[in-house]
Amino acid sequence: MYPRSFLFVLALLCHDASAFSKEKAEDEKPQKSPSACDEQYFDYVDPANSIVVDSCKEAGCRGFWVGTGMVQADDAKWADGINMIHYAPGLSDEEKKARQKAMSGTNMPGTYNDEGACVNPGGDPTDTADPPEGRCGFYHKYTFDKDCVRDFELAGGLHMGLLATNAQALDLLGVNCDWKKEDYCVVAGKRKPCGECPNTKPADPYPKDTFQKSSV
Repeated sequence: MYPRSFLFVLALLCHDASAFSKEKAEDEKPQKSPSACDEQYFDYVDPANSIVVDSCKEAGCRGFWVGTGMVQADDAKWADGINMIHYAPGLSDEEKKARQKAMSGTNMPGTYNDEGACVNPGGDPTDTADPPEGRCGFYHKYTFDKDCVRDFELAGGLHMGLLATNAQALDLLGVNCDWKKEDYCVVAGKRKPCGECPNTKPADPYPKDTFQKSSV
């Protein structure tokens, strides 16, 4: 029979070994990268596998962008729609700087952090009533399969580091990958359930089969 003191020391050693193993296992777990965007708006945005975009075709939205000077009224390439890329992996340093500069102006929402990679949601720019109607801005977040080999570089680059034509947006997104799509709504700087928005949700700019894995 072992002395009681020996059994006590043995129990302590086993406990310490178990705790060490648990801590080591925790340390060896893949660490989750910080969200690319503010989680109060879009939940977690995977910096390597997510994009956030809002799109519009309405005349009022086009008029807003023309009013900012970022889009020319007679530029036909924007006739089919204007896509604001709030976040996408692979933005160049020049694009990030352009985003920060463009979004730091009056009545602009700014960027999430000093990197300028993610633009904060600004709501519906066509809500110009006084007082505002409380119209929501609609945002789509696409999170792609981690096993998907992707090239997020846009053909021709983002206009002013921010905007994409429909053709460019499809070039960015049109790959054979599994994905998860989530919709978010923001009004007056606060997130709101989309079902409570007074304005109608715009049509989804991307058909589902654009993103799904090929069956070939």
